[in-house]
Amino acid sequence: MSAVDPKAEAIALLKEGRPAGEVHAQLVARGVAPDAAGTLVNELLALKQQADAATAQAAARDPKRLRQEAKWMFVRGATLADVVAYFASLGVDEVYARPEAERLQAIARSMRPCPRCGGPTEPSEMTMDLGGNTICKSCSLRDDIRHSEARGVASTLESLGMTPLLVDAVESLSMDAATARPVCQACHLASGVHISAYDAEVRIRYSVATRWICGQCGRPIG
Repeated sequence: MSAVDPKAEAIALLKEGRPAGEVHAQLVARGVAPDAAGTLVNELLALKQQADAATAQAAARDPKRLRQEAKWMFVRGATLADVVAYFASLGVDEVYARPEAERLQAIARSMRPCPRCGGPTEPSEMTMDLGGNTICKSCSLRDDIRHSEARGVASTLESLGMTPLLVDAVESLSMDAATARPVCQACHLASGVHISAYDAEVRIRYSVATRWICGQCGRPIG
């Protein structure tokens, strides 16, 4: 039976998300000297941190994401200098950053933030929700899905002989939820803060799809 390579085993355990102390103990149990095991684990953790940082920086410099971030910033009142500086902080040469920022600023002038999600939206793309609020198409689609699900629940309740009042309440709660602050599943509080309330340096820590962040624990909601 061939011996397991300590480095390969340590890498596999770290990829599984095992804590450093557990990986160290596993290597020692395999016969690796404690000092050697500690050095190996520390080296692998340093390499992992470098790789994670490189991945995060690459994601932050994704052209599509940068353009969307710039629109967010302009709609929130950022200046051209703010956006150029932001691009430069992510390693984009000013020779390329400035003309692109100027182009995006011109586009953003015709946009306004969606009252629901805060996303930069062309006025012509706004639509009205059931509460009479003007929202973007993405929020409208989410409302349609939510209302469809609520109608399905209401239909089931009605088939079970529930009172019409309860059925109406289910649909009403669905509409109210569209404008209420989202509830964090970890904190169990209506503590959602829209991502547009945060600076760009904070927003790049989250995925492009993130719209709400818990104001208590910082976890993305939804």
